[in-house]
Amino acid sequence: MFSVQNPPAGMPRITPYLFYRDVPAARQWLERVFGFEPKGEALEMEPGMFHAEMAYRDGFLMMGAPNEARGGKDPGELTAIHQGLNVYVDDEDAHYRRVEAAGVETLTTPEEMFWGDRVDSVRDLEGHHWSFAQPVRDLALQELAAGG
Repeated sequence: MFSVQNPPAGMPRITPYLFYRDVPAARQWLERVFGFEPKGEALEMEPGMFHAEMAYRDGFLMMGAPNEARGGKDPGELTAIHQGLNVYVDDEDAHYRRVEAAGVETLTTPEEMFWGDRVDSVRDLEGHHWSFAQPVRDLALQELAAGG
């Protein structure tokens, strides 16, 4: 009997998996606009069906083409968005300027929220919702319950 590390080395227990019609283009876009780093090469599992992995600091995501047989759809095929991703950045305003300069669709501009984070949100090249945040105040649980 052999032992396999679970989760694999360098992988978090929970990893978002995003569907993109054009995985290679999405991978390049996430690197250029959001500052993600590709992990390894994008793998073409079968013609036109790619799998890729990206990292941002200690965060990680996987991406692939929508697979109808497994119920996967990209956001452009949905009537409503039912998920979003939150990424903590070191300088919220600098990150927002980078994203804005790339012509990304802005959903909200940077704003300090009652829970103590400065946050903006955008839509990526295929419609996924992303929020970027930087903590600016530490609040006790009682303060959060009282609305900051």
